[in-house]
Amino acid sequence: MDNQVQDKINKNICVVIDTNIWFSDKMLMSNSGCTLKYHLSRIIGAKIGLPEVIEYEIEKNIVKYGAEKIEEIRENMRYIQMITGSIPELSLPTEDDFKKSVDEQFSVLEQKQLLYRIPFTISHAKNALRRVVDETPPNGKENQQYKDSAIWEAILCISEENDVHFITSDKAFYKSRSYKEGLHKSLKDNLKEGKNVIIHENIDSCLPELKKLLPPIDYPIMRDKINKEIDSKIRGDLNIVKANKDIEFILSTLENHVFETFVTENSEILFISFNFTYKVTPVDETLSISNATLLTIGDCFYNHKTAEISYVQVHRYEYKWYDSNGEQTIFPSNYFGINVTMGQRTLPYEVRTELDKYPKTD
Repeated sequence: MDNQVQDKINKNICVVIDTNIWFSDKMLMSNSGCTLKYHLSRIIGAKIGLPEVIEYEIEKNIVKYGAEKIEEIRENMRYIQMITGSIPELSLPTEDDFKKSVDEQFSVLEQKQLLYRIPFTISHAKNALRRVVDETPPNGKENQQYKDSAIWEAILCISEENDVHFITSDKAFYKSRSYKEGLHKSLKDNLKEGKNVIIHENIDSCLPELKKLLPPIDYPIMRDKINKEIDSKIRGDLNIVKANKDIEFILSTLENHVFETFVTENSEILFISFNFTYKVTPVDETLSISNATLLTIGDCFYNHKTAEISYVQVHRYEYKWYDSNGEQTIFPSNYFGINVTMGQRTLPYEVRTELDKYPKTD
């Protein structure tokens, strides 16, 4: 790790997300939002900065948008009733339900110590008003943006102690109102020497910057824990594995393993897809068989905070070997109905956003 990256890691990271992004990324429950929460959960001291003015606007807009969608459903149901003469009973959320959901999402982030609320102070209010009167960015001539000015004042405040990433699609914050140009020069000039605010048009454009700061996933620990689960299950239930009616194999050592990791809705939980290849030996030592292997393909969940494995399942076994003529046999070539499940298999997470592969293939 180079010194520049290490210096960044030693600083606190604060990601301020504008209302438009909270809204478009469904309270960070989108694939990009879940990936952002995962990244921040692995960077020491990193948090989501939530100015009070944004929090108020999020709740207002989510409730308003939810109410509009509910009315659309009711209108569609009235049409169905007119055509068919009846409609099914539906239990639709109320405005209070939407408000409660927003509060719950913020509470979850707080519980995981990922949320930093930024109060709207008298100083922020006065400075924001001054920006409006002076027509300085994010305002312009005949373009008064008091709310945006208040958000920028909150960002200036937290930039004293943090490297700030500001995610917004509002072009008022960009030079020449162009995403490619980055933060407006006048706003850059507001920053004190050595302070840094990086602006991003969406979450996806912010993720590569944060990914540079992530500590590596501990794949050896993951490998050992998954291997223990698989090994004990195979040896216990299939001590001598029968590949077909003529050949039986004994499980030997783990020869190779491949992981694909995916982010879930829970910032602490990864979904892991794994391929483990074991060396196997035939029970009948007189058979002319060489380089025999057993491939196991499965998945599980991995808590990167506690290094705990859960919901392990093997979906497929595949044997390969060579005969005395050098011809390869693969058996079976498709799924054959044996599932090895450790723990209840009612999967709690649905989001699957690819994060990493191990070992690297490039």
